[in-house]
Amino acid sequence: MYIAMALWGNLILFIPLGVMISKIIKRNNILIAIGIGLLCSLMIEIYQYFSCVGTFEVDDLIQNTWGACVGCCLGNIMNELRNEYAVCVKNGIIKNIYPIVSCVVILGGCCIISMLQ
Repeated sequence: MYIAMALWGNLILFIPLGVMISKIIKRNNILIAIGIGLLCSLMIEIYQYFSCVGTFEVDDLIQNTWGACVGCCLGNIMNELRNEYAVCVKNGIIKNIYPIVSCVVILGGCCIISMLQ
């Protein structure tokens, strides 16, 4: 149980960073998200090592970097959906995708919560 919580915790921790990177940088943002995620995670791990607060673990670096990459991919998907929705509204064709997106987000949140319990 501890391993699953550590895995999901490290992954989820960096997803917002990846989403922000996808909002700020439009091209080649996945490679940039990997670099920034790795750098931020490395700074956290170095701080833990020198302050003796935690342990320096390479798997945390990998999981945090994956979290930034997943967040960037989710951000790219949200950007594409928003752009497609704007084009559909401009052309007079309104596709209501917000209920589908909200259901997927709620279902994903429920799955994560159930796995952590």
